Amino acid sequence: MKKNVVIPKNLSQKGKDTLLHAGFNLVELEDLSASSVIKTAPEASAIILMTEPFENFDITKMPNLKIIARHGVGYDNVDDDFWGKNGVYVTITPNANASTVAETTFAEILDPDYSSRQTKTR
Repeated sequence: MKKNVVIPKNLSQKGKDTLLHAGFNLVELEDLSASSVIKTAPEASAIILMTEPFENFDITKMPNLKIIARHGVGYDNVDDDFWGKNGVYVTITPNANASTVAETTFAEILDPDYSSRQTKTR
């Protein structure tokens, strides 16, 4: 029996293909609020979240939930302590944007107009 994974509708096609190739059923949602996930896919084993806040709820509403995977570098939109105490792993993608942040910062340092634009916007 294939396991259901709740994913954001805007997840990259490559990400969707990877999950499909691994044998998962995808439940694509526009709204990844806890209430929407519970209503649409209470049998899901996994959830992939972007930046939307994900509220804590009674874990018995999703008894098969094993993992919440954040598509990002922080835990700011999900309470990892709460979920961990309820037997659900919470993962992030550490350093996923490190190169991009470094490249952008370096480009802004080299841009002679950057500091004047920052002054005008404050």
